[in-house]
This record gives sequence, C-alpha cells and structure tokens, in this order.
Amino acid sequence: MIDFLELDIGGIETQVLLECEDRLKNVKKILVRYYSLVGQSQPLHILLELLMRNGFRYNMNAIDPPEHPFIKEERDAKIYLGADERLDIMGTR
Repeated sequence: MIDFLELDIGGIETQVLLECEDRLKNVKKILVRYYSLVGQSQPLHILLELLMRNGFRYNMNAIDPPEHPFIKEERDAKIYLGADERLDIMGTR
C-alpha cells in the first residue's frame, strides 16, 4: 500500500495516471500538480473522472492565479513552463 503519491511532471500527469490506473487502488492519498499547457487541449475533466472512478474525493487549489483572469496581457505574463494554469489536486479515500 502506498500512503502518499505525488505527481509533478510538467503536463503529462493525466497520461501517466491513465497508464497506471490499475495500480491506483494501492494509493491512499494523491497530490497531482496539473498543468494546462498553452495551445493544447485541457484534460482536467479526464483527470478528475479518473480520480473519482478510483474512489478518490478531490480538492483543488489554483497555483498563482491571475488577479484578473479575463485580461489577456495578465494571463500571458503568468505562463510558467508552458502552462497558463496550474492546479494542485489532492485526492483522499
């Protein structure tokens, strides 16, 4: 049994979790750093469905959110490692 699993791998967290989904039953708590990469689709819904499907209850916190998210210049200034949105998603059973 794994007490705590943390994933922060620059935007491919959803892909990795889909590949090892059959092993998530062994994880008690999970922290996923979600990156929404500029110019790519946003698989947040896939990640959340995967967590729910595997019995996790999740909580999300935005990392460094823009003060005015609808102002393009501010959003552009907040890009970090190619991501325009970052979230910490914590899952517990």
